[in-house]
Amino acid sequence: MDYKLSQIFNNMSQVEPPIRLKGLILRRIEMEKSRLMKRKMVLIYSGLSLSSGAFLFVFFSFGNAILKSDFWNLLSLIFSDAEVVISHWSDFVLSLLETLPVVSITVILIPVFAILLILNYYSKLSNKINYNLFLTH
Repeated sequence: MDYKLSQIFNNMSQVEPPIRLKGLILRRIEMEKSRLMKRKMVLIYSGLSLSSGAFLFVFFSFGNAILKSDFWNLLSLIFSDAEVVISHWSDFVLSLLETLPVVSITVILIPVFAILLILNYYSKLSNKINYNLFLTH
């Protein structure tokens, strides 16, 4: 009984799937895509709300440190003693850079960056959903 693979498949009777199987499979695929899109949207909304909350928290926590830094006192010299600032502009710029509250600004910009990334992802997902709706109708 040495059968070749092609002979085995030739001797098999044709198995026909049920007529409704294709529709059931396609409907299940669409349901899974819809569920996946809803999950992504929930993650986007939760990430956006967490990032916004983090921004507000950091802004009120570190914003005060930025306002109380010596940077603003030095910057106000531009308006009160403009001639002195212009004559010693390079030293003035270096003093401004030395007193710039870089850590506070960086901590505030991290949630802003996260918000922008999430909005970018939301935009791409929204365009994909709208494109798929356009194709189906």
